[in-house]
Order: sequence, then C-alpha cells, then structure tokens
Amino acid sequence: MHYTAIENGTNGKWYGRIIDLLGSITKANSREELVLNLENEKHEYILWLKGYNEDLSVYLHDKLIIKEEISNISQLGESGGTVALFEYDKRVVSSERLKYFFKLMEYSRKTLLELIKDIQPEKMAEQVSQNNRTIIQVLHHICNTEEWYKSRLGEEADFLYEKHLGISVDYLDQKPIIERLEYVRKGCLNVLNDLIVQKGAKIFTREAYTNYPEEPWTAHKVLRRFIEHEREHYYSIRTMKQSL
Repeated sequence: MHYTAIENGTNGKWYGRIIDLLGSITKANSREELVLNLENEKHEYILWLKGYNEDLSVYLHDKLIIKEEISNISQLGESGGTVALFEYDKRVVSSERLKYFFKLMEYSRKTLLELIKDIQPEKMAEQVSQNNRTIIQVLHHICNTEEWYKSRLGEEADFLYEKHLGISVDYLDQKPIIERLEYVRKGCLNVLNDLIVQKGAKIFTREAYTNYPEEPWTAHKVLRRFIEHEREHYYSIRTMKQSL
C-alpha cells in the first residue's frame, strides 16, 4: 500500500500527493478525478526519477490509499492562497533528510531547465491562453514563490537570504530569468541549510507577506512545497510548450 494526502479548497479545487514520493503533485476539479490523477502521477513520478538513476519501480504496483484528507483550504492552488498542513508534515527533518530534499530539488530544476532550453525568447513571452501566464511569467512566479516559501522560516531567513545572495533582491529581480532562477535557488538553499534542521518539528506562522498570517508551517511543509510547486509548474509549462 502507498499512502496519499489530499486537500480540497473553498474554491472547489482538489490537490493530492503520494506521501513517500516527495514532491509528487496532481490536481483535479473533483475528488473522483483526483484519485485517478494520483495513479497517473505515481507512474509519471517514478519515470521522472528513473531518468536520474533512482529506481522506485518497487512502488509501481502498490495500491494507493488516502491517509489524510483536509477540506476548506482557502484559495487552494491560487497565487496568495494557502495549503494544508498534514500530520506527516509534523516531523523532524534530519540533516540526512534535508540532503535528500536538496537532491530532489536539484533533479526538479534540471528537468525544468531541460524543458525550456529550446524555447525561443519570443515564444517564452507569448500568451498561449488569455487566462494563463506566459512561460516567462511562470518562471518569474517560481522565483517569487520560492522566496516566499523561504520567508515562512522567519525574519532571520530574509536577512540570511540577502547575505547569501551578495546582491540586493531588487537588483536580482532585474536579471534575465535563467540567471534569476539560479540566484534565487542558490540563495534559498543556503537559507534552508542554515535554518531547517534547527526548526525540528515545530509548527510556526508568520504575518509578513501574506493575507493568511495564521497559516501553519513546519520545516517539512516548507521543503515539500519547494518541490511540489516547481513540479506543478513544470507540468503547466510542458502543456503550454505543446501549444506554441
């Protein structure tokens, strides 16, 4: 058996992940659709890591069981919205566990850069759909969101981030997107390395930069969101690329 954690938003959106496949993510407009999509995500995730010589084929035939389900998440899946804190997020992140998260983040970023490397700049700025971001806007959104996830760790995280960057955030925001992606990720990794392990299993909140100051966070939730969010937008860019 393999356990999943799913959440339902006040806006009718559903998101789910397979707990032991860190960073796995899928979404749907109904619970029934989400259950089907989770099965597809399991196969996609295993195939993804196979490309980096990580063998997870033992999980291929495991039955997926919903272990946690949380409802009424505000603005789920929307910019500025919230995401659930699951029971499995309330765990200590050891130094070894942190290294594994970092490895998955490296794989995720390599996969994203491989996807976009042959897209011409004018295509990156092309509006595929009236209601969607352009690819370049999605990439900047990834940067903005990673900076925000980092900030959940507290005011100290903001100070450490600029210290590790060696340049101002305002100056960084003006850099070409590929360079900005690299700077933001490197700065965030350094902050995570500084602060994550010492957070233990503590649940914390932060009022700054959010409309939902009471949203609960843990070190584990911060880390998984880095991978989940980038994987979600990898899928969205892949779909957009097919339409260019």
